[in-house]
Amino acid sequence: MAKKIDLSKLELGPKKSLKKPSQTNIEEAVRKIHEPAPTAQQPAPKLPSTEVERTRRVTLDIPVSLHKKIKARVFDMDTSMKKYFLELAKMDLKERLL
Repeated sequence: MAKKIDLSKLELGPKKSLKKPSQTNIEEAVRKIHEPAPTAQQPAPKLPSTEVERTRRVTLDIPVSLHKKIKARVFDMDTSMKKYFLELAKMDLKERLL
C-alpha cells in the first residue's frame, strides 16, 4: 500500500512573479524571425557554383530474396543501394550508346 505524504510539510519557497516581455522585445524577436525578402537592391544569395541536376523519384517492387542479395552486395561494396542502382543504370546506358 502506498504511503500517504503530508503536503503541508513541503517547502516550495516563495512565489516568483513571471515577467511579461516588453513590446519592444516582442517586435525585435519578430523582426529577427521574419527578415524581409531580398529586393532588387539585395540580390538573392547565389547557389554553389556546382549546379545540382533535378531528380525524379523511382519506386521499385522487387522480390525479398533479390533485395537481400542486393543489400548484401552493397554492404560488401561499402556503398548505398541508391549509388548501386545509379551506377548500374549508367553502365548499361553507356554500353548501349557505344
